[in-house]
Amino acid sequence: MHPRWAATLDALGHACRKLGQPEEALRWHERALALRPGRAPTYAAIDQEIPQFPFGPILISAPPPGDAGDGDRADQTDHSDMSMSFELSVPGDD
Repeated sequence: MHPRWAATLDALGHACRKLGQPEEALRWHERALALRPGRAPTYAAIDQEIPQFPFGPILISAPPPGDAGDGDRADQTDHSDMSMSFELSVPGDD
């Protein structure tokens, strides 16, 4: 079966759940996951945590107090080559 049918299988799972058939609903959602393993709505429907990439935690610290980008750390962007010049060319003004 093509992965595009995963949403339909999820819909069948939702219908079964509404009809009071949680075991049947879970089977439909599991079939949807078999077709599209990373489908977030399916994980939400079966109340599971969505698997994440195997990256470690990222620690980001705030800049020290009083460091608002002043002094040595000020914006060093060279604006000399960033000028914009547009020449208006009107037909017949040659």
